[in-house]
Order: sequence, then C-alpha cells, then structure tokens
Amino acid sequence: MTSGIELRSFDRTAAERSWVSRPETTRQLEQLIAEAPRAIARGAGLSYSPASFGPDVHVIDMTRFDRVLSFSPQSGQVTVEPGISVGRLTAFLADRGRYLPALPGYPRITIGGCLAFDIHGKSQAHSGNFSRWVESLVLRHVDHGEIHCSRQRERDVFELTLGGLGLTGIVTQVVLNTAPLQGSCVQVTTTLVSDLCEAAELLREQANTADISYSWHDLNLAKKQFGRGVVYIERFVPQTQSAHAELAERPLTAHVHLGVWNRLTTRPALALYGALVRRPSVRHVPLQQALFPIYGKEIYYALFGKRGFREYQVIIAHHSFPQFSCDLRRLLQASGVPITLGSLKVFQGEPRYVGFSGEGIALALDVPASRKSLQLFSAIDELVVRYAGVINLSKDSRVSAGLCERVLPGYRQFAAELRRFDPACRYGSALSRQIGL
Repeated sequence: MTSGIELRSFDRTAAERSWVSRPETTRQLEQLIAEAPRAIARGAGLSYSPASFGPDVHVIDMTRFDRVLSFSPQSGQVTVEPGISVGRLTAFLADRGRYLPALPGYPRITIGGCLAFDIHGKSQAHSGNFSRWVESLVLRHVDHGEIHCSRQRERDVFELTLGGLGLTGIVTQVVLNTAPLQGSCVQVTTTLVSDLCEAAELLREQANTADISYSWHDLNLAKKQFGRGVVYIERFVPQTQSAHAELAERPLTAHVHLGVWNRLTTRPALALYGALVRRPSVRHVPLQQALFPIYGKEIYYALFGKRGFREYQVIIAHHSFPQFSCDLRRLLQASGVPITLGSLKVFQGEPRYVGFSGEGIALALDVPASRKSLQLFSAIDELVVRYAGVINLSKDSRVSAGLCERVLPGYRQFAAELRRFDPACRYGSALSRQIGL
C-alpha cells in the first residue's frame, strides 16, 4: 500500500510530503526497489534529522521485516532483519544470556536505523559504536543487485554502508555479534559533580570498567554553578527473578504537544529535577529500564510543543575539553536560550566517514526550537570548528554541506566513495540533499 503523507524529523523542525510503501514480502520489496527512481529505507522514524524521507524520494518502510532469522548459542551471533526493534532484540538475547552493548536510548529504534547512523550506546568507551558488532550484512541495490558483504567480502561496500545514512541501498539482513550478559539487573551508582570538567574526569576514570556511564547537568546555572550535575556509573549484577520482559512498544512521538519549555519554566523545572537526582545513592534497576533510559520519560519531548526542539552533540578531545566548556558557558549564558538537557559520555576510537566517532568527551544539549536557538547553534558551530570537534548528524536537522566539510573529517572521502559506488544517486533523503550527498 502506497500513499503520500507528511513525514517529520523527530525534533519536528524538518518535514516533507513523501510517498511511503510498507512491503511485507521480499518479492514486494524487490519490486519497489526496481521501480523507485530514488528511494530510502525507513525504520521507526526516530532520527532527529530528516534521514528517512525527502522530496522526490520513495520511502520504503521496513518495519514489517522484523524477524530474528537465526541465533547461535555457541558464538552468540544473531541474524536479524533490519526492521526489528532494539527492544525486541534485547529481550530475545537477554533470555539467552546475551546482549548487544551498543544500544540507543529507546527500545523502538530499529536495527536498520542503528546501522545507518552507526549509533553509539552509553558504553562507547569500551564497547565502541554499533559497527563494531556487525559481522556481515545483505544489501540490495537497484544497479548492483544483492550484495553479501563483510570485512572479508566486499569490504568497501560494507564499510560504506556502516554509518552510511542508508545511501548505499536497502539492507535486508544483518548478522550481529553479541556479548555475554553478566547480570539480569543493573546497579546504578549516582555521584554528585560540581561542573562539566569534574564529570568528564570521573567518566574517564570509570570508562573501561563501568558497563554503562554518562552524566546529567544543569547548563542554565550561572558562574561557578554552571554544569552542576550527577554522574551515573552502572554495572550488571545478578538478580533472582527475570528482568528480561520486553518493553511495550508505545510511540515516542507524542500526539499532544504542550509547548511548556521556555525561559520561565526551564530553570525551576531543572532545579527541581536536580534536587531529586543530586543525591549520592546506589540502587538497582531492571535491565531494560537501565538500557533504555528514555523509556517512560516520553513527556519530556511533548513539552517542547509543536515547534519542536534542537539537539547539538559533539565530541571534543580530552585535552581541549576544559577550555571548550568555559567558552561554551559564555556562549550559552549570553544567548538567553533555555537549555533543557546537558549530558556527557566518554568516546574512544577514530573518526570514520560521516559517523559520530572519535576520541574525547561527547557533549549533548537540547534547546527549544526557535530563531535564537539557530543563532546559538551557529555560534557553537564556530566553537566546534576552532576545537576540531566532530558533530552528530543523527541529532541535528540543520547541518549543511559546508559545515560537514569543517566538522566531519571523513566527509569528503565518504562523498567520493559513495559517488563511485552509486553515481546515479539512486538512494537519498532530505538529509543527504541538505549535506551535499
């Protein structure tokens, strides 16, 4: 069934009317791929940027391709279709004593979406990005046919597809490596920190031993209180009763948009939240709740209203982070824009193509969408260029081709190799057009 409907980025700032098909069989999928002059795959539609729709693009909704095809108890490898959600796959694996360490924060996100953006989890420092756990995949391209690729076979196509924004074709199967699950419950240790730099230091110390680690900060506070917050260090622990139940697949996108976040409400709301979380503690939470911390907090996104929000996420080298955080504080406080979220994670590894990877501290911040927030983000862009940072395309719907050249070290190489592989540009989206691909 094909229909023309309006699709939006999850941050609600980008929208296009697109033709959407939802194939149920391989034959239907093959026919769609053959007939569409330009196409893009779509999973849960939860990317903050317009990566799964676009003008003159046929959107292929892959959510019916959601099966576990095989599992090896000996190796822990699992073969899945791209439309399966990470929540369903996590429940399947946990019942077998395994898990996928590189997980996004919400259970409805699909494996295909994780692959397209090479997402990171809350343990990137020792678990890497999603691509680290991909053993092989099957890709369909209208001009190249079916391609079976891995690091040993068709490696160039394999590497181009991992974090390739869905621009190399339609993935139909993925073989994933998994890790032993060391416990059915998670022990969460909460530590108070006075600022971003103290949090970054603590996260670095714990990076290789914690199963999960990240922080929360209030970036609306002035002077020495700026960035006050907490660091969460989480480790798997045994639990006698099962904690592996699959989370209900409720929509993350809200039908009601309240428009509450603004300059008057953000500071007292975050002060109240800070008072609740800024207590040193050790507690135990169920596995799925720890792995998917956004679940149950969907109201946060509804509070931005119909105008939506914007997120900026960047990796800054460890040695540059203290000065970067000082310069960022001055920008944020001069802007007058309310900051609804501030969070840090530790990253290790090298940048690759247009993916979000590298060595340093990853900072994420959310703001209500407005003209002032665009001006603020443009100012942060210049700061990020000065500090040679790397930005996250999946989190930012306003990035341009010019900015990509300045903040993504592998952008030009990716563009050149993609053009060699697919000179006709048979796969594309509003995002790919926006960033010159």
